[in-house]
Amino acid sequence: MMMVDADPPALPTAGLRLKHAGHYGTVRFVGEVDGSSGIWIGVEWDDPSRGKHGGSKNGKQYFRCRRPNSGSFIRPTSTIAYGRAFTQALLSKYIDESWSSGNVETLVLGSSNGAITVEAPGLDKIRKKFANIERLREISLEDEEVSSPGPLDDIKSTCRNVRGLNLSRSLLPAWEDVMSIATQLPALQCLILNHNRLGPLAKLSPHHILPTLQELRLNNTLTSWDELVFLSPIIPHLRHLQMGYNHLTKLCTTDRHREPLFPNLELLNLEGNMLDSWKDIMMALPSLFPKLDHLVLTSNQIAAVPSPDLLEQDLPILRQLSLTENLIDSWRSANALYAWLPQLEHLRITQNPIADEPASRQVLIAKSGSLKYLNGTPISSAERRDCELFYLSSIAKETKDENQLREDHPRWKELSDKYGKFEQEVVESDKLSNRLIDITLRQYAEVPEAGKLSPSIALPLRLRILPTMNLRLLRLKILKVLKKPPQTVIRIWLILDEGAVEMEMDQLSREVGYWGVEQDTDLGFLVPE
Repeated sequence: MMMVDADPPALPTAGLRLKHAGHYGTVRFVGEVDGSSGIWIGVEWDDPSRGKHGGSKNGKQYFRCRRPNSGSFIRPTSTIAYGRAFTQALLSKYIDESWSSGNVETLVLGSSNGAITVEAPGLDKIRKKFANIERLREISLEDEEVSSPGPLDDIKSTCRNVRGLNLSRSLLPAWEDVMSIATQLPALQCLILNHNRLGPLAKLSPHHILPTLQELRLNNTLTSWDELVFLSPIIPHLRHLQMGYNHLTKLCTTDRHREPLFPNLELLNLEGNMLDSWKDIMMALPSLFPKLDHLVLTSNQIAAVPSPDLLEQDLPILRQLSLTENLIDSWRSANALYAWLPQLEHLRITQNPIADEPASRQVLIAKSGSLKYLNGTPISSAERRDCELFYLSSIAKETKDENQLREDHPRWKELSDKYGKFEQEVVESDKLSNRLIDITLRQYAEVPEAGKLSPSIALPLRLRILPTMNLRLLRLKILKVLKKPPQTVIRIWLILDEGAVEMEMDQLSREVGYWGVEQDTDLGFLVPE
C-alpha cells in the first residue's frame, strides 16, 4: 500500500501572532533563507530570552525586532498555534459538553420528516450554560489563544452584557481586532490586554469609540506613549490606566498637549518602566491628567527630586504615590517631594537608599504634615507626635543659622510653633531614645499548646521599640532582624507567667500597647517552614 504524505501545515502571513512550545511571538518573515532549503518562519518573540538574533542570518537582514536579539527562525509545523475566534474560545472555556450522566432528550432531525431520531444527552445543561454566558458580567480569556473577533456581531449576540474582559496573552495581532471585539460589548467598563503585542490602528473612526470604558490595562505590551496619545480620543471616560513594563523613558514625546489627555483619569500605573526625570513627570501630570489622585512609579530609575518652581508650575493634586524600588537617596529629595505634593496622604518609598537611613520612618513622617499612611501602615496621632518631637530634637542639635534651617527643614518653623521652643534641655528630656522600651524576642519551633510554649530554639534577641509602634511595624522589624523578606509568614505571642497569648495578625494597625507590651516584655515568635 502506497503511503501518502500528510498535507504540509498552512503558512502564516507576516504580522500574525503564534504560540509555540508555550512561547508567544509575532510572525515577521515567511520564506526561504539563504544557505538552507525549504520554508522558514521568522519570529519576534515576546520573551527576548527565547530569541537568538535580531532577524539576520549570515549577514543578511530578513526582518527586524523591536527588542534586541528577540528573533529566531523556526520551521512550519502542526504544533504551532495561530489561535481561534473569540466565541470559539469563550464556548470552549465556559461550556463543558462532556457529561457522563444527565437527562437524555430525543430530537427529530428536521430533514428526515420524522423518520430519524437521535438521543442528545445533557442538552438541558448546554441550554443552561448558554443562558449563563448571556448573563456573564466578567469574562477572562487569558492564555486562551484568541486571535480574531470571528463572524460579524457574533460576540454581541453571545455575551453583550459583559462589563469586564481579560484578553491578556492572546494571539490578537492588532488594535483593529481588539476594537472589533470591544465595540460589540456596549456595557464594557474594564479591558485587560496585558502581555500582548498589538499592531497600531491605521486611523481612528467614530465606530472605534468605547464610551463606557473606565479601566484599561496595557502592562508589558510595549505600547509607546505616542500610541497611547493616538488612542486617547476613543476612550474619553477612562479612570484607571496601567502602562507598566513598557520601556517608557518619558511621558511626553510629542508636543505638549493643550487639552487633557484623559480628563477623568484617577489612577495611573507606570510600574517597571525606565522613567528617571521626576520633574518631567510632575510637569506633565496637571495638563494631561487634571484629576489624577493615585500614581504608581514603582521600579523606575528616579534618583532625585528637584524642588518645584512654585511661581511657574501647577502642582499635581496627588494623594497617593508609590516610589518603591527607585534610587532616591537624600533628604533634600524628600523635602522637594512634599513641596510638589502638598496634599499627599499615602506614600510608599521602601527599597530606596533613603529608606535605609537611620530613623527614616520618623523623619519621613515629620517632614510631611499631610501624610496619613507610610509604606501601607497608618500613622496614628501618637506616632506623629513622637516623630515630630524626635525630628525637632534632631534639628536642635544642628549648628546652622535660621535661614539654613528653613531651607533644610521646611517644617521647622511650623513644628516649633506647634510644640514651643525646643532648647537643648528640652531635647534631652523629649528625645526619642527616652521613649523607647526594651523587649526580648524568643524564637520557637512549635505552636504553643494550651497557651504553653516549648523551649526556644535560638538565643534571645533584644529589641528597642516605641510603645506607639503598631503590630504591622513590629512584624516587619522582627523580619528585618531575622533577614527575612517582608512577605514571610510569622506568628507572634506575648509571653506571660500564665501562658502565651497570640497577637492576631488581623489587627496589624493596633499599637503593641494594646496587648500590654511594655518595658522588658517577652515576645515569642514562630516562622513556619
